[in-house]
Amino acid sequence: MHTLDILNQVVTRTDTATLRDQSQVENDLNTLGFAASKLWNVGWWFCGRV
Repeated sequence: MHTLDILNQVVTRTDTATLRDQSQVENDLNTLGFAASKLWNVGWWFCGRV
């Protein structure tokens, strides 16, 4: 296999899980959501200035 052949391969994977006790991950999910919101806002602001 050539290097270019490897670069052109696309791997799609979907993992699924079941959350049994939301309270164990609730704070982490809230923190990630807050961080994602801030990144979105910075990106939106930056795109508006370009």
